[in-house]
Amino acid sequence: MEKLLEDLKTQLQLLNFTRQKSDGIIEKGNVEGVERQLQSLRSIATRVEEFKLQIEQEKIAKGEKLDDVSQWSVTIKAEQTSADENVAYLRKWLTEYKQRESLSEKVGQQAFLEQSRKDQLEFERTQLEMRLAYEGKNREDKSGKPCEGHGTDISSNREDRQTS
Repeated sequence: MEKLLEDLKTQLQLLNFTRQKSDGIIEKGNVEGVERQLQSLRSIATRVEEFKLQIEQEKIAKGEKLDDVSQWSVTIKAEQTSADENVAYLRKWLTEYKQRESLSEKVGQQAFLEQSRKDQLEFERTQLEMRLAYEGKNREDKSGKPCEGHGTDISSNREDRQTS
């Protein structure tokens, strides 16, 4: 049991050491780093739980009172709770980060769609101007005189619309 207690102590130290690095990793804002930290904490916390259960089992097998075993477990559980809170904090950060990324992507897509629509409208306006100019020229050629309302450049109207 002494070996198990030493292994548990080592894992608890590693858990605390790893947990203390979380804020620095989050400050860097690296998603992969945060995910690795989250995975490391979970892995170490699982090992702590396994050692705790083995030690509890041995204590009970040796005839220790259940109250004494429970009291001993409380100190370990406090360390685990702290690690669980850190895991929850990291998960929350990842969720919020992914939400911000998704929102940013949606805003970018919306801007792209708006620009595409403006470009399409401009293209259609240019096509209309060209068609009107062509039809006006054809009528002029057929009748020999300019047609009323045709042959005028609607781009000047476009400039008026853009300034208003």
